[in-house]
Amino acid sequence: EVGAKVRPLIESQRIEFSELASTRMACPNMEDAKRVTDMLDTAYRYLIDHDRLVFFGPDSRVLGGWRKANG
Repeated sequence: EVGAKVRPLIESQRIEFSELASTRMACPNMEDAKRVTDMLDTAYRYLIDHDRLVFFGPDSRVLGGWRKANG
């Protein structure tokens, strides 16, 4: 589980995360949790495209994202 404060900044789809944290109990693979928190900590902008949420760094490089689960 990853917790954070999220502040979407309306201009140019900017986003800012702070106070990122993860728990070992909810996230037994801490390497995955670290990759997610590193991505969110570096995220500068986001894009929602159909069923995908993509995060970009300050240099416009794609950091990662998620796709909506079917269900």
